[in-house]
Amino acid sequence: MLEGQNPAVARIEIGLDEEFAYSVVKDGSDIVVRFLAREEVLELPLNMADNQVIITDIQVDAVNPENATVLIYSSGPIGKYEAAEEGKDETHSARLLIDLPDVKMDDRVIPVALDSPVALVQAIQGNRGGKIILDSADDTLFSYDIQVNGNYMELTITAQDVGSNEDAQMVALLTGGSAEGSGSIAADASFMALAQVQDDFADMAYLGSGIDGTVGDINSKINFSGYDEQKISVDFYKIDLHNVFRLIGEISNRNIVVDEAVSGSLTLSMKDVPWDFLLDVVLNLKDLAQEERFNTIVISPKSEGFSWPESAVTELEITVEPITVTKRLQASKEKVDAKKLIHEASAEESKGKDVAALALYEEAYQLWPENGDLAKRISVIAMAKLGQNAKAAHYGKIAVQKNPQDYRAALIAAMSLANMEKVQEAKEYFDLAVSGDKPSKHALASYAAFSEQNGSYDAALAMLDQYAIVYGNSLETMVSRARIFDAMGDALRADEEYQAILLSGFTLPEDLKSYITNRVQ
Repeated sequence: MLEGQNPAVARIEIGLDEEFAYSVVKDGSDIVVRFLAREEVLELPLNMADNQVIITDIQVDAVNPENATVLIYSSGPIGKYEAAEEGKDETHSARLLIDLPDVKMDDRVIPVALDSPVALVQAIQGNRGGKIILDSADDTLFSYDIQVNGNYMELTITAQDVGSNEDAQMVALLTGGSAEGSGSIAADASFMALAQVQDDFADMAYLGSGIDGTVGDINSKINFSGYDEQKISVDFYKIDLHNVFRLIGEISNRNIVVDEAVSGSLTLSMKDVPWDFLLDVVLNLKDLAQEERFNTIVISPKSEGFSWPESAVTELEITVEPITVTKRLQASKEKVDAKKLIHEASAEESKGKDVAALALYEEAYQLWPENGDLAKRISVIAMAKLGQNAKAAHYGKIAVQKNPQDYRAALIAAMSLANMEKVQEAKEYFDLAVSGDKPSKHALASYAAFSEQNGSYDAALAMLDQYAIVYGNSLETMVSRARIFDAMGDALRADEEYQAILLSGFTLPEDLKSYITNRVQ
């Protein structure tokens, strides 16, 4: 229930492990939410008299720097479309424009992660239909293929010259998948820890800093080629355009003059983007133009333009009320050099040269010691890829010092210390790793394995019970629980757990199935 609402308002939140297209339909006294796989066709009831097709969702799947897929879902068959290309100019990078006649859509902006050949996707509603604009992450336009299949359009995008953009921001992502269980009945804390760590940390945040000094989220991983002004974060909901431009004037320290013909409102949420990039997005969405002279930006409809006074232009003074912006993004030389090293390290890591990458990350950390995420990155590579537990523990501790609520860094430190058989110290960091509101699966499972290996059976069972409460049982946790009962000499409870495994519906490896069957019999 939402507090302080009159009349009362109830909100239902549904958490998902990944993004899906979805529809919400009222069916009598029920509300039906359907989550659709990519190949499914959206069948949404239309509430418009002319059965106009509506764009319901736009999703961008950034596979890697070379490839991306853009899916455009609609309430009905999209029909015809027109594609056009625009080269790079002063206001935007190279872009692809897709016109969808007689299609309705809400104005929206979709920032895209850096590891993608497309940097930004915009949806704009016009008089004759919708327009989708895809800005290239590079100076040249990407290659693309457009396929329309039922109620969605799929764009397959490939970079023209991967790796040529030296201005791309550095992003820190670990690769690698989780290991499947072998069915072995033996307890191994190192296996349980290392088998999952790369997958657990694969979505680590961008190592740069936002305007308030905090780590930027996924929306900050955008390639801003040609934009180098101060970064800001905004969250507009139906805000008057004049107030938007006033805010930009305050942040940019520019004089802003807005033509009286400019009107309307805007809903837009963007995080950690250059203010000139934000300005271009707003201008494109609202079909406006800007002209700048003498530290003054004039905003007007594209069709009208603005004529500067021909006489006494050097004396032109247009002022707005000065407002101090206290938070500025100031990048020191050390940070700039550190980001270059991070970029080089990421490139080495993508080639599988983990030793060289680790050395570069460490060199970057010496220049940027306040960056806790960089310390965490070093600890992950040191343990998960190189098996350097001492170094992993050292940098994991540093990351926790920078942010005591960094439970993932605490887990890395704990697992590294456990592998070094520093039991008491490892326990302290395991305790921290599972102290959040919702401890991760890997933290609970690893702590349970660590406790079991060190004979702390009650602690191990407590972790497994918490795992079951939060995430439900898994084959591995059920086997661990049965094994612990055996070690405690409680054969009756062990047999009950083994029988539950046989009836659980999990697919059992043959050797494990044979062991449990013989044990129960």
